[in-house]
Amino acid sequence: MFIFILGGVRSGKSRYAEEIALKNNKNVFYIATYENDGNDAEMTERIDKHKKHRPDEWTAVEIGKISGVCLKISEIADRTIIIDCLTLLVSNFLFDVKNADENDITKEIEKMVNEIKDGIKKNNNDVIVISNEVGQGIMPANKISRRYVDLLGRANQITAKHCDEFYFMFAGIPMMIK
Repeated sequence: MFIFILGGVRSGKSRYAEEIALKNNKNVFYIATYENDGNDAEMTERIDKHKKHRPDEWTAVEIGKISGVCLKISEIADRTIIIDCLTLLVSNFLFDVKNADENDITKEIEKMVNEIKDGIKKNNNDVIVISNEVGQGIMPANKISRRYVDLLGRANQITAKHCDEFYFMFAGIPMMIK
């Protein structure tokens, strides 16, 4: 099963993904896409809050690159994999590939989606991808932010198109879209 959970910041996306994972009765492999260097105290506090909600037996890794996530997915079998979140993978991609455009992100996300689908078929995995909705706000004032919104919007569209189930989170309440 390929599940996509989209919503605003602090909308309950991660918590809902964890609830789904607990119901699956498979060991969970949690891929956090923020590589914490410890220099941002507020972000470290957010990460610690997330960790407190996860059972101790879950495996968790930090992988900040789309290619790294693809490689890890291909290695894992018989697990529920949570990728939290696509938002940061796209951000990292934007800064790694300086002139990234929609074609570049389309190729990368399609590659990741194909790895997810292959991992589900070949390795008996369930995969839950989390992302932030950024298209319902105002147009960003600066060029880099507009580019980011464009790239993340494209990545979200690709993921939503290929997933089996799609949920949008509103204030902690999941709304099934697909």
